[in-house]
Amino acid sequence: MNATTMEHLNTSPLTDAAAVREGFATQRAAGLRAKDAAEALGLSEGAVVQAHTGTHNQPLLATPLVGGQWLAVLQALEACGPVMALTRNETAVHEKDGIYRNLTQEGPVGLCVNPDIDLRLFFMHWKAGFAVTEPGRGGQLAHSLQFFDASGVAVHKVYARPATDLQAWNALVARFTDAAATPCVFQPRAAQPVVAPDASIDAAGLRTAWAAMQDTHEFFGMLKKFGCERQQSFRLTQGEFCEPLATSV
Repeated sequence: MNATTMEHLNTSPLTDAAAVREGFATQRAAGLRAKDAAEALGLSEGAVVQAHTGTHNQPLLATPLVGGQWLAVLQALEACGPVMALTRNETAVHEKDGIYRNLTQEGPVGLCVNPDIDLRLFFMHWKAGFAVTEPGRGGQLAHSLQFFDASGVAVHKVYARPATDLQAWNALVARFTDAAATPCVFQPRAAQPVVAPDASIDAAGLRTAWAAMQDTHEFFGMLKKFGCERQQSFRLTQGEFCEPLATSV
């Protein structure tokens, strides 16, 4: 899905929750993944999950979580044992099994530092969270925690695995359920900033700064200093710090 289409998600004429649920079920039955099924309706995934809260007869059930307690929610996952952490963007999906341990927060940024699950969590972008149950593989019920930004794009998900302690999982959901939640309204994503022309970037200075980095956390500051977009920086340092990967494998 291109950037222009992303900007217009959540502007679908489907505003009735029942109609959203029915349309989503139809798209899923046609074989689309949840994200793609939502976008086929002109909605973000978060807006579709929101439509599945409350009482209804569709198999996907969503329970709103208390907002702003994201670190506490993730810390409580340790008692659940092994789970699967999932983060994705438009071109890749990253899944990793492990236990959520050693979670800390400094300002709006959280850290989860472990051999299996190692995350940087930018909580300032987390708008809403839901506990979700839906049919899974082999007729089993799939349990997940799903978190979305202000435009309804998923920023992180956590899925229960066969070794997950579901009693602890259910206790977590009960603890963080927001019984008085009002429906979250997701807004279309703002237009992305225009990328500066490659020729306007001090590529030599960028390469020098890249070579001098002592920590990966310096990367964002470096991009800001040179007015450079992330993928653009890869192009400008190709052959020295970056190599393109084949896309036809």
